[in-house]
Amino acid sequence: MSREGSEVYSWGQGVLGQLGHGDEKTQRQPRLVVAFLGFNVRQVSCGNQHTAILMENGEVFTFGRGNFGQLGQGASVTANVSTPALVSALQGKHVKQVACGWHHTCALIDNGQLYTWGSGEYGRLGHGDEVRQASPKLVESLQGKEVTFVAAGGFHSSVIIEGGNLLTWGGGYFGQLGHGDETDRKTPKMVKGVQQCIAHEVACGTHHTLMLTQSQEVWTWGSGEFGKLGIGDEEKHAEPIMITALQGVGVIHISTGGFHSAALTSEGVLYTWGGGDKGQLGHGDENSQNIPVVVEVISCDMSILV
Repeated sequence: MSREGSEVYSWGQGVLGQLGHGDEKTQRQPRLVVAFLGFNVRQVSCGNQHTAILMENGEVFTFGRGNFGQLGQGASVTANVSTPALVSALQGKHVKQVACGWHHTCALIDNGQLYTWGSGEYGRLGHGDEVRQASPKLVESLQGKEVTFVAAGGFHSSVIIEGGNLLTWGGGYFGQLGHGDETDRKTPKMVKGVQQCIAHEVACGTHHTLMLTQSQEVWTWGSGEFGKLGIGDEEKHAEPIMITALQGVGVIHISTGGFHSAALTSEGVLYTWGGGDKGQLGHGDENSQNIPVVVEVISCDMSILV
């Protein structure tokens, strides 16, 4: 980041303050979030109707919908917040990654601890219950396991721990936890179907999960609606399956939307698949795709990711 700081822009629906502009107006073009001028921003994560911003100094700011406690501002803040507000309960802990689900938020501390807050429905916070948390709470069942990466989906959560094992918890009703069933889990549980792999990244959609391994394999599970698993069907799969179409292409990053998925290769090639009804796949049409397809009109300059 430059000494002058970062420039953060947001756009889209702003009706609950989730754009951070101090109002609830919809923005049809990118608009500068003036609250972050002069500061260095490390990461932005967007939930369904709330946003979390991680600063280079390890502080977290949130804004948007707050009725489930997903802003982490404490029990006194249940309304929407349209101006970025510091999550004061995390001060001094130095956060290194944030992840927003639909109505919950996760923060990974640089010492490997995980804090979660917001809606506890389906056990997505990992605290062994379904209690709503308005302030960050340590996931105690992960104590002794150093977390290296976190992802939050619509109603479930996932972490990678030191050594490369993957754990998931929360809503399991589409098989998105990868444990071979559709049972909700209220505490983190290891995904045995990929235990032989060293996980590098994980991404959680609304009802599905993607995992990228250190050897650049991509595994997937959960709802197959619109073909978003990328394995050639639209079936539900409750155990991990490798996406064979992405073998050998050198995937280095993965991402999920609500109903589609994406993978970026080391050569700057972007693949997308799943629901395409809004043109979100970038293939020039509104067709869904049940296997990964190259987005032909763009290529990425990989130097920006170094």
